[in-house]
Amino acid sequence: MWKNDLQAPKTHNAVRVVDVPVAVATLLKEYLGDRKSGLVFANREGKPMLQANILRRQLHPLLKELAVKKQGLHSFRRFRTTGLRKNRAPEDFIKGALGHASKSVTDEYSKLYADEKFRKETTESPGIGFLLCATVRKPKTRKEK
Repeated sequence: MWKNDLQAPKTHNAVRVVDVPVAVATLLKEYLGDRKSGLVFANREGKPMLQANILRRQLHPLLKELAVKKQGLHSFRRFRTTGLRKNRAPEDFIKGALGHASKSVTDEYSKLYADEKFRKETTESPGIGFLLCATVRKPKTRKEK
């Protein structure tokens, strides 16, 4: 997404497998139900959600309730990076998970992120770093309003 429009990825690193811990996958499956296509998170019309609306309506009120400093969606990438580093995940694995480009020839040689078994173990081992709620709130459709 860029400026609320779907677009081709900017780099080849943007197209990758993104593993999530089992707890997150379980919630996503519940949220998606039987859907097999479309956006994971969409507005009532099925279109992309505006970042400003996500921040204003959901993230910032939740952070205020939790007494956490206001921040944007990029904080999730920083949080995950920190969690992986605290759990001593290899740096080239972290780069692969975040879609960052290699910085050296040695990075190019490493195929850690391509090793599916290792990738899944390394994704799961640190967990997600916080407790998840037991239920998922789905946005209401226009028909439900």
